[in-house]
Amino acid sequence: MTKRSGTVYIHQKFNKKKPKNIPKVLAKISTKTGLDNLVELSKQIIFEARSIFPFDLFPNIITICLDKIIINYKDLFGRDQYALLLENVVGARVTYSLFFASLHIETFGIKDSPTPISYLKSLDARLARRYILALIECKKANIDLTGYSIEDIRDKLKKLGKVREGRTLDSDH
Repeated sequence: MTKRSGTVYIHQKFNKKKPKNIPKVLAKISTKTGLDNLVELSKQIIFEARSIFPFDLFPNIITICLDKIIINYKDLFGRDQYALLLENVVGARVTYSLFFASLHIETFGIKDSPTPISYLKSLDARLARRYILALIECKKANIDLTGYSIEDIRDKLKKLGKVREGRTLDSDH
């Protein structure tokens, strides 16, 4: 017999209950380990970039961690901190001007997408895009990054996040 919930049908045979054969102590240990891993992921900063001061009087900052992206928008009277979980990010693109670049982050499931971060160095914008795209791919593939050092993670994400630009690949910076 099936249950109806909105337009989704769930078969009772696939009801997600905890298996009865796992001892409670083991379940508590695995939950604690998972929480510890999550705390470690949130502490590790992969990349940080800020807009250039004379062109942006109150420089904005983007911080990319293993599980989220944090954007700090500053103005004369305060600042706004915008946090994005990687689950909600679908892409990133860079637009270039004569001297600077802007980073646009594309989201899904969020009412307002973040405002593009302008007046970034071109290299910083390109690296931020690389890291974001690579972290999205890792998230989609359920890759656990906790066993790697932060330097190894940065190196692998740079390679994974390369995007073709024109006729050549994005430079190795």
